[in-house]
Amino acid sequence: MRQNGLSVLLIFVLSASTWAQQDISIHFAPKPVIIDGHLEEWQLPLEIKHTSSPFYRNQVLCGLYWDYEYLLAAFKVSDSQLCVNATGNNNTRLYLNDAIEIYIDCKNDSQDKMDLNDYQILISLTGEKTIFKGDKQQIQRGSHVPKDHEGTNIVIQTKSNINGTINDATDKDIEYTLEIAVPWSAIGIIPKEGFEFRIDLCNNDIDTTADMRSWADTYHPPSMNFVNVCGKSDFGFPDDWQSVRLMGSPDWKYSLYRTYQSSPFVLKFSFGILVLGLFAGLWYQHSQLRFFRNFPSKKQNAKLTGTDLDEPEPIATINKDLALTKEITHVKSYIQRHIDEDIPVEKLAAEINVSVRQLQRILKTELHLTPKQYITILKLEKAEEMLHQGQWTVSEVAFQCGFADPSYFGAVFKKYFGQSPAEYRKTIL
Repeated sequence: MRQNGLSVLLIFVLSASTWAQQDISIHFAPKPVIIDGHLEEWQLPLEIKHTSSPFYRNQVLCGLYWDYEYLLAAFKVSDSQLCVNATGNNNTRLYLNDAIEIYIDCKNDSQDKMDLNDYQILISLTGEKTIFKGDKQQIQRGSHVPKDHEGTNIVIQTKSNINGTINDATDKDIEYTLEIAVPWSAIGIIPKEGFEFRIDLCNNDIDTTADMRSWADTYHPPSMNFVNVCGKSDFGFPDDWQSVRLMGSPDWKYSLYRTYQSSPFVLKFSFGILVLGLFAGLWYQHSQLRFFRNFPSKKQNAKLTGTDLDEPEPIATINKDLALTKEITHVKSYIQRHIDEDIPVEKLAAEINVSVRQLQRILKTELHLTPKQYITILKLEKAEEMLHQGQWTVSEVAFQCGFADPSYFGAVFKKYFGQSPAEYRKTIL
């Protein structure tokens, strides 16, 4: 029985050790991360567990991303008592606040103590930070944790979002979130997929606002709790840091966005014009396709208007059997006088002193056509007349009737008359 118990304990210890030293994959950011303290862009798969009493200790979720400029980190810390006992950037006592610590071994070569390639980034829940680096003199002196913050000239981005009140023991707080961006260039790393280094993620949970100025740095009362991602409370030693590997690469959308963001204003403006032009072209093609699909044939139009298709006269006398209103007569006359132009519907409405909506109602009621359909039909009738005379090429007829694209002219002519301009010309020779 005792032997079985020892076996179970051994398995547990080995499992815990394996978990503690597991590799962590840092994936390329799926989209650009904005450092604003809000975590909409994030997944938080890692957890820093506070296992000691009291029961209300923090619950900490965290995540890591990378891109070609930054190592990115996010933390969501559920904390019922938010405390700040030290303020200001480059303050070595920020660890006396509710805070996050990140340790980085840039060369993946440290042993039991920090060296010159190691960094400690300490970020208070307010976003204030202090950065330490392995210090040569302290290494030579044999310091237990050989680091110093003096002369560590690294600019990192931090932003916090606090849900609760700081240093108020009369209420119950909820949480704070932190986003951090560490420039790769500042810590001497050229990032690429597959690159490996070591990292440690830690949480400082402070639940007292007592005057700590006289406390020794080694004094840790129950109201102070420190833990890293491995569950250890005494960190800062590279042996315990996690191996991490950069994984993935940007997709085309991310690359396009980053290229746009890093481009000078002139290129951004040119790109914007290009995109607008592209959308305008697509919209025009869509509207042309929709117009073409709804455009009536000559036979369909005759049924709607009551025109006799057996009349020998060309369709240029469209609706001659109808008692056309004064407005439509005026519209028809204007179109025929400007048959070689691109006639805007707004201009046509202005000719008879009505709005575009009123013009649409008039033509729909009298002719069962839209203004653009009516304009196109009159142009096609003029084109038919010119083709019948045989003095011009198909392209010349198209341009003289106000069609800028001979191919489009040919398509809409065939839709209306049932045959292409070339086929129509053969029937009259």
